[in-house]
Amino acid sequence: MNPISVPLETESIVLPNGTLVVATAKNCWLSSGQTFSTEKTASGLLPATSQDSLRQLLAGCILAGLGSSKRAQPKPRRPKTLPSYLYALCSGYRTAAATPPAMRLAAATFREQGLLALAAHAAEVAREETGHDLMVLRDMNALGIDGKRFVERVQPAFSLAVVDHLQALASSPHPVGVFGYAYTLERLCALIGQRDIDQIEALIPPGLNAMRFVRLHSGIGAEAHHVEEGLGLMVTLGAADRATAALAAYSTACMFGAAQEPPSDREVLAIARDCATEPDLISPWLCSVSADLAEV
Repeated sequence: MNPISVPLETESIVLPNGTLVVATAKNCWLSSGQTFSTEKTASGLLPATSQDSLRQLLAGCILAGLGSSKRAQPKPRRPKTLPSYLYALCSGYRTAAATPPAMRLAAATFREQGLLALAAHAAEVAREETGHDLMVLRDMNALGIDGKRFVERVQPAFSLAVVDHLQALASSPHPVGVFGYAYTLERLCALIGQRDIDQIEALIPPGLNAMRFVRLHSGIGAEAHHVEEGLGLMVTLGAADRATAALAAYSTACMFGAAQEPPSDREVLAIARDCATEPDLISPWLCSVSADLAEV
């Protein structure tokens, strides 16, 4: 097997599955069993790095995580039907509700350790994300569904596992992994562009404002800015802490790569009917979607 030549200024990290991620300021490479050769061996992370190099390193970790399962997809699932959109909102509700308390817990630990910059960043993330779960409920209410009842009835196992992962990271003695977790979610959400938003909007009955959450958590919302903020914080970390954050980004991406298929539209619609608050509002689009399903 021919060795792969990479530039001299590199950083690298070995992931738990044995994949080697090598990054420069412009590119990243993934290797499983290949031999990397340079005039100067690139081993581990440098004491200090650039934001561009860290961006590439994290990209490699996320790509490796997404590719760790045969069910992996390069982007977050895009809802194709109104029922699948409702199901996706339930996943978003779980992660949105879990983020503020987890970040506040991490902030408290950092303050105890005298790491005030990290504490301030975690506290700011908690502040910015507070109330985003309520957007999901408002979006569902706009569709004539009791949002609180619906999210209690529909609890995607994938999102519950992601929340458990975040809580474990936040509860660790030195919780820098929460920054890698947050970066992964924000980077994946930033892939949702205007075309995706338009496709979802086409599912929503005219005149209803039921896309607050997805608009904000997309590439046309706040996520691109949050991605840069996260990078700006992590680039200040030492090599060991950057490695911890990168491994957390990888483990979080692994969960997205292994996410299971959602339930059928019929199952979701049945719950939506049970949770209807305004039958006159929900009936038209329920009947329309049900008719479409009957033709399948």
